[in-house]
Amino acid sequence: MAGGETWVNAAAGLVAVSDVVHTPSPAYRLALRQDEGARCTAAEVLSALVDFGMLDAQESDFTRHGDTRIFTCPIAS
Repeated sequence: MAGGETWVNAAAGLVAVSDVVHTPSPAYRLALRQDEGARCTAAEVLSALVDFGMLDAQESDFTRHGDTRIFTCPIAS
């Protein structure tokens, strides 16, 4: 995710990368993973979505190994 901003919650071991995508329509994208490469729990995901104001985001997890969870939320026009 080139051009995104990376956020680290060292206490939770959570890494979040946020950026804006334009395909097919503009949307915020948030990628979440554990810094050890483990998949994030539902509680960690909920906490991150609240922190980023993306509670209506939809998960679109297309990663090969499933260690990153990707969420997108349309940008209101």
